[in-house]
Amino acid sequence: MAARVYSLLILVWIAASPLRGDEILFDDPLNNGTSGELRGAGEFIPGGGWRSTGGNIVYDTGRQLTNGVFEATLRGWTAPAGGVIKSHPLSGWEAIDQYTHYAQTGSFWNWRIGTGYDAFKVLAAPDSISTRVEARVGSQEAVNDGQPHVYRVEWKEGTVRFIFDDSVLQEWSFDRFSIRSFTVGKDDFYPLTDPAPIISNIRIIDCSITTGSHSDGDPAVLPNEHILIYPNPFNSGTRISVQLPQEEIIELYVGDLLGRRLRTLVQGRQLDAGRHFFAWDGHKESGQPLPSGVYWIVLQTRSYSRAQKALLIR
Repeated sequence: MAARVYSLLILVWIAASPLRGDEILFDDPLNNGTSGELRGAGEFIPGGGWRSTGGNIVYDTGRQLTNGVFEATLRGWTAPAGGVIKSHPLSGWEAIDQYTHYAQTGSFWNWRIGTGYDAFKVLAAPDSISTRVEARVGSQEAVNDGQPHVYRVEWKEGTVRFIFDDSVLQEWSFDRFSIRSFTVGKDDFYPLTDPAPIISNIRIIDCSITTGSHSDGDPAVLPNEHILIYPNPFNSGTRISVQLPQEEIIELYVGDLLGRRLRTLVQGRQLDAGRHFFAWDGHKESGQPLPSGVYWIVLQTRSYSRAQKALLIR
């Protein structure tokens, strides 16, 4: 009886919560080219990825992201990094073309490596008036295992998290935090380490788009009937129905409430206008079953994004 009441309370929360769609603004593998702006020297590496030889790549989203995600994969370096004391291979900035934390007048975050750090230092500030916060995080053993690793920064309603693979290394909360553009390879102040990391698989996501109501003429918003999940809640599996108003190339995936991708259901498939059906068995990409909880079913096309909550009860 208690479990049933708990499930009903969760369903009430789902119905009352505003729906938020995650819009992927950049999804750049850095494979012999980039969708960002290449500024200065660098080299694309056989097998994928890009390494700065003096320049950087700038990703300008053209909007302020108050809730967002930045993700990159790094390889080809060891901790502590050699050559220089400080370098910022990954950074996020509120004000454009102020790509140093000395010049930046808005919010920023930096992921720092160099000879002075066992693994990393992470830094953040909400504006130029507030005191910058920083922390030494990570371990040499985790970095130096010879494998690529995912570096992720999430910010939501003023809270900023730095995540290495699946481990949260640092979290800070501010009264405000907003990011518009990103530099990859280096910022405009600190030099490169030797060797500089090889960077690939850039993903920048806007998690601020409300999709609970329909606005005529706004291609980023769809009414609820365009993505349906049944049964919901579910136990062993559920069916996802997607209604496409026109022919689209789609991506459909399962994510958690922090925006992390857990299972890709459809990747880059072209579908005709109409209704299409897909299944999800409650497992993540590795085949392991996910625990009970609320998950996002996210639909991405070239012209809009859509997200719907699903409740898994084991």
